[in-house]
Amino acid sequence: MVYDPNRGTGSSTAPTPSTATLGTTNHYVSQTVNGCESPRAQITVNVQAPQTWYADVDGDGYGDINQPIQACVRPMGYVSNSLDRCPTDAAKVEPGLCGCNRSEASCLDCQGVANGGAFIDSCGVCAGGTTGIIPITDRNRCVTGLGKGNKGQDYWEVIPNPYYESTRLRKLGGQGMYAIYDLSGRKMGSGKVDEEVEVGRGLKPGIYLLVIEESNRRELIKLIKE
Repeated sequence: MVYDPNRGTGSSTAPTPSTATLGTTNHYVSQTVNGCESPRAQITVNVQAPQTWYADVDGDGYGDINQPIQACVRPMGYVSNSLDRCPTDAAKVEPGLCGCNRSEASCLDCQGVANGGAFIDSCGVCAGGTTGIIPITDRNRCVTGLGKGNKGQDYWEVIPNPYYESTRLRKLGGQGMYAIYDLSGRKMGSGKVDEEVEVGRGLKPGIYLLVIEESNRRELIKLIKE
């Protein structure tokens, strides 16, 4: 026998609670045999509102806000949050510097900047982007030297090279800007050249690239610290 808690009346068949009203309703069930009723047992009926769930396409525990459904219980493959901005990339929730479905190391420019604009120009120098170096696209404007030569007044020289403490960068009547890079492309120093300047002090032993910028060309010099 099922009893209505509001009216105290009984029914020999189990009623179906209305889902129009949300909340909790208690019903009481007993059994009557030969006019004798058993103790009444409480049955609690919970009517819940549907909830919004979001598809977890990549299985990372975060849902896609663009794939919602309404359901009273969580369907398989769905979660309650909509925090995934890379819904098909299990390695990411936020896009990061390189975007979704790409590792952060996959879009580094030659300066090591994610999505940066630096690139290796025609002179073999990492230029543009955040380097502060103007790219050169005309290979004829590149002059590569190894330190000292007999190219006349148009030739920059580094003496000594290799060196121990520091060395001198000079050119008679020459002016320009210089920068020193290690082999990974990191800038280790820079400055202005007015005929002669001391360079390379404080560097660790190794091989470096000395880049000299003039108004009409760029020169690359292999710099060796011993």
